[in-house]
Amino acid sequence: MLAKTELENFEGFVIHWPEEHLRLKVKLEEYLRLHKVLTGVSARTIWQALKNGDNLDMWIENVPDEFAEFIKRTVADLTAKFAARDLEVREAFESVMENFEGFAYPDRKQFAMEAVKYECRDMLFLMFDERDHSDRIWREIYPDADSPTFKLEV
Repeated sequence: MLAKTELENFEGFVIHWPEEHLRLKVKLEEYLRLHKVLTGVSARTIWQALKNGDNLDMWIENVPDEFAEFIKRTVADLTAKFAARDLEVREAFESVMENFEGFAYPDRKQFAMEAVKYECRDMLFLMFDERDHSDRIWREIYPDADSPTFKLEV
């Protein structure tokens, strides 16, 4: 019987049938989860998870510190880029709308005459139409395919 600490670090079993020259590996669930996290995470998979609103807490449970730091650093970087761009777009929208203060809500043509002055005009039109513009921001901040680089201690 394995002790609890041994079981937590236990990878799985190998079942061997010598007469058939056959071996079968059986991996435990925690090992499979950890392997998936360690081999399948890049800046782009973190970006996708953030874009989808996924919870990344499970990604950093029981992984090497260096790997958890890569995830945290990437999350912080992408979140900061998103927030900064969202603020720029919202400020641009407010600037366009300030031109119509004291008047009725502008029609689309009036709005367009001001919005075209901004490079984020596509997002401004989404906001004018009361639609979400966050997907456009996520596309703008799509990261390079960074993967964590560190040496696992065995």
